[in-house]
Amino acid sequence: MTVSALINRTCQIVHRSSTSTEDHYGNVIPSETTTSTVCELQGAALRVGAEPNNYNDLSKTKWTIYLPVGTNLESADVVIVDNEEYEVDGDVWEVRNPRTGVLSHVEGAVVKVSGAFDGGAS
Repeated sequence: MTVSALINRTCQIVHRSSTSTEDHYGNVIPSETTTSTVCELQGAALRVGAEPNNYNDLSKTKWTIYLPVGTNLESADVVIVDNEEYEVDGDVWEVRNPRTGVLSHVEGAVVKVSGAFDGGAS
């Protein structure tokens, strides 16, 4: 079975790019465009944020995402899978089969941050 046969989960990539538009606080409002594609999402590790007085209202989970060769994914982008948002964490890379020299897929790290009211924190 090929890697591309395993990458079959519907997802959307929200591409964010800088603009000159600012909100009333002076923060830049990014431009967003959405692309539909397929992916595979696998859990990698769990990290929990520390809050003062043991109020751990923040959980941050790390995932690995796999996408078809040629998929454009940048560090400012967000991936939506099953209506959940995952932020790209660092650079993604194209994976090459060392035996054949052929690119097999795009791989990267994404994170999902949840607060106590999101149902993701304990």
